[in-house]
Formats: sequence, C-alpha cells, structure tokens
Amino acid sequence: MTRALHGAGKSVFVHLDLCEGLGKDAAAVEWCARFVKPDGFISTRSQPLRRAGELGLMTIQRIFLVDSGSLTGGMRHLSANPPDFIEVMPGLVPKAIVRLKEELRLPVIAGGMITERREVEEAIRAGALAVSTSAPELWRL
Repeated sequence: MTRALHGAGKSVFVHLDLCEGLGKDAAAVEWCARFVKPDGFISTRSQPLRRAGELGLMTIQRIFLVDSGSLTGGMRHLSANPPDFIEVMPGLVPKAIVRLKEELRLPVIAGGMITERREVEEAIRAGALAVSTSAPELWRL
C-alpha cells in the first residue's frame, strides 16, 4: 500500500495510536520504518515520535484541547519535545491554532470534528497548514 501511495505522489503516515496489534513504542516505529517505509508517524505519545525523528522520519504530535490548561500544558510539552507538525484536536479552535502557531512556530494541522467547508476555511484562515478530516467530500478542497 505504501508503494502505491508513494507512486501516486502521496505521503504516508502511520498513526501509531490506531494500529491494532502493533505496539505504541520505539520498537513499533523501528519495525514500521524498516518494513512499511512511511514518510512519518502520527501519535499522541512523544517517545515513539522521538524515535521516528531520530530515524529521519517526519513526526506529527496530536494534542487534544479541552480547556486552557490543556493548551498551556500542551505548549510546554511541545516546546520541550518539538515534532515536525502539531495536530490540534478538535480542529474547531481557531484561537488555539493562532496561539500554537505564534508561540511554538511549528506547522499546525487542524483535526477532529471538522465536517463542513466553512470549518476547513476557518482553520486555514487561523493559520493551520492543513486539515485532517474523515469527511471524504472535504478531501479535495
């Protein structure tokens, strides 16, 4: 599948948190890097992303924002362990996108609960580099 996606000019990211039967640790990253050959990894966990970075692969750290404390704590954690990209969830928080982008100077991906074109546009206007959604009708925007 990775070869086919690469052949179509697409990047491939393994979302470690959603892979059943695969650990969520450095060993899983090393196995995937060797056999799956993705461009990078997505996770809420820093340790496997750190290993992916050491292997020269791109990293996307997902953070869930439920209140201002989770935003502050997330920024503190991300500044100590910077990934290549941050995926903020839910992606319906333009104010948080602006703050993350300004203070951490890392690319932000808006994800989660985005189901309308207007929400995609708001996230991009707030400074998100991209939007992650499971709504196929929004994939070609």
